[in-house]
Amino acid sequence: MNRITTLALAALLLAPLTTPLAAEAPPDLALFNANYPRAFFFRSCESGPSRRGMTYEKWEADYDRLMGIIGKALDEEVIGREAQNPEWFTRFKRDNPRQVVLLHFNGNARDPRHGTEKYFPGHWIYRQAVAITADVPAENGETVIPVSDVSDFQVRSGRYKTSNDDIALFALTPEGKHDWTHCEQVQLVSVDQQAKTIRVKRGCYGTKPLAFKGGQARAAAHMVEGPWGKSNNIMWYYNFAAHCPKDPQGKTCADRLVDDLAAWFGKGGKLEAFDGLEFDVMFHETHGDTDGDGLIDNGVIDGINQYGIGMHAFARQLRARLGDQRIIQGDGALGPGGIRSQRAIGSLNGIESEGFPNLRDWNFDDWSGGLNRHNFWQANARPPVFNYINHKWLQGIPGKPGEHGNPDVAFSRHRLVFAAAQFTDAMLCYSFAPPADDSGRIAIWDELIGGKLNTPGWLGKPLGPAVRPAVKTPDLLAGIGTPPGDALAKRIGNAAVVNNTVAITPTADGSFSIRNLPADGSDLLVLLTISAEPRKSYPADMPRLLHLEIPSDIKIIRAGTALAQTAPKSHMTWVNTRPFPAAFYFREIRSASIDLNFRFEGDEPVVIHQLTAHAHPDAIYRLFENGLVLANPSTKSYLFDLPTIAPERKFSRIQGSPTQDPGTNNGQPIGESVTLAPLDAVFLRADHQSHGSL
Repeated sequence: MNRITTLALAALLLAPLTTPLAAEAPPDLALFNANYPRAFFFRSCESGPSRRGMTYEKWEADYDRLMGIIGKALDEEVIGREAQNPEWFTRFKRDNPRQVVLLHFNGNARDPRHGTEKYFPGHWIYRQAVAITADVPAENGETVIPVSDVSDFQVRSGRYKTSNDDIALFALTPEGKHDWTHCEQVQLVSVDQQAKTIRVKRGCYGTKPLAFKGGQARAAAHMVEGPWGKSNNIMWYYNFAAHCPKDPQGKTCADRLVDDLAAWFGKGGKLEAFDGLEFDVMFHETHGDTDGDGLIDNGVIDGINQYGIGMHAFARQLRARLGDQRIIQGDGALGPGGIRSQRAIGSLNGIESEGFPNLRDWNFDDWSGGLNRHNFWQANARPPVFNYINHKWLQGIPGKPGEHGNPDVAFSRHRLVFAAAQFTDAMLCYSFAPPADDSGRIAIWDELIGGKLNTPGWLGKPLGPAVRPAVKTPDLLAGIGTPPGDALAKRIGNAAVVNNTVAITPTADGSFSIRNLPADGSDLLVLLTISAEPRKSYPADMPRLLHLEIPSDIKIIRAGTALAQTAPKSHMTWVNTRPFPAAFYFREIRSASIDLNFRFEGDEPVVIHQLTAHAHPDAIYRLFENGLVLANPSTKSYLFDLPTIAPERKFSRIQGSPTQDPGTNNGQPIGESVTLAPLDAVFLRADHQSHGSL
């Protein structure tokens, strides 16, 4: 316990339970009112202004039916969006002042053809550099350049296998780093593996052909993504690292991007009327060379993720420039379990989950991680909190590189996503649209408007938080994880009871375990309230990552057969100094006992405030003024007893559209109970309801 200082423990133990941070009154927007579901249109709106024959009036009539829109309005990723979108989106905001209008903006990279004149070579991230082995003249057109290694240069790459690398040619400084003042951007034409040469088009992206001396110069391809559209360009990675080289005016990449955004959103800017923006693909991690020495560092210097720190600082700087009146969001579900996403918790209003729980998880294996991410941001984001789920799942199309389609899934899976949003106070939009009707307009999911009620916010106000029936079942830990916690501290080791909580110093690899806990049943739900001291060398408000794991040798049962590795054994949550109640749901376990393995980033102290375990599915419900939402994420049917949930209230199914799921949403009254099939949810209408309003 010598590592847990008195001051550190005081900070952890006195922090309040997860109540939202103090805030001024939220903007007068329908999405911030108390009536659920809160839904808006995603990027389907952005292509209309450039569509032949489309009028503003027709477009506006299609997209004023929910609570707002989000889309591209600049050419930073998709060329052509800037022609009319700023004007149409601005007019939409003027005509619909209570609807939110948000910019969708790439937070990782930019098309180098879009407004990069003020950026300089050190503001981008590069791949491994190679030596230029012979003199290169300053000449127009194409040049063949001998290099020490051609293996990393790529033609016919990118999303659609149609793009060639963009490459920077550098002179060297006496210290052996890229000479940012003597740099030329070129485009790769071809690679000769045998001759170790590359043919390039000279003087691209606003640069002029320069001369380079053999043995005193290098070539490095840009780190890129995309192109995000067959007619678009590959995009260069921004260098957000804290050590990003500064241009002659003393500005980093983050400084330049903040200047751009402040001008666009500022007085007289083309986005002045917008309510804010969402950063797509806003990473905590990166790949490539960020300090200009020609070697891959992935933004990590001396073991510290300087890229993540720089991204955190960029968000704080942008917040200071745009003020609290703008909504600023960042992607929150990048990488497995969302672990690669930005962590600018003190600066951003919330996150986007692009796909729930993830883009390819329509089996909801990461159900717990998805809920934990949203609940953590709901409790910790900068007010007013604005998290949303972009309902979207993708699967590849064989023989078509870079192209994706929607998986063929039951309507029940869609409802489970929509239910998760209601449980976590998240807004909803969608890229995965329901089947179209005969109106010619984009279809709206029945659950978002109550089907034939056609009323955004039809559920009305929540009557309380989401409820897990599992908490009323026996605690498999027999109470050792509840205060005062002496028995739990003894089970863990390297722990002590302080103020009725268990304070723990993890091992050097950030882990500790609770061994031989009973697991009587096929499902296990672990409920954990935990806080943690910040990591050394990182911002104090940057959360840490926790994975709760069960050993891989635990048998997983599916369809009566023991299968190896058919369900995840690990779930994540974020943790910080404010106690956070996380949930970890492990489906289909059969074992007399298990070990719970806790794996943290860093070895700084953590505190368990409460820990229980239940042999029960993670079924959830939430009551509203005008309805009830039920969800069953398990692989077996689950029965909800309605008199127990809502005594003296009666419910009916919503009357849905004939093109969606009229078998479920059939408008019929509900009896005393509802049995939900596996991976299903349902939105019920309270009889004699008074509808919510915008």
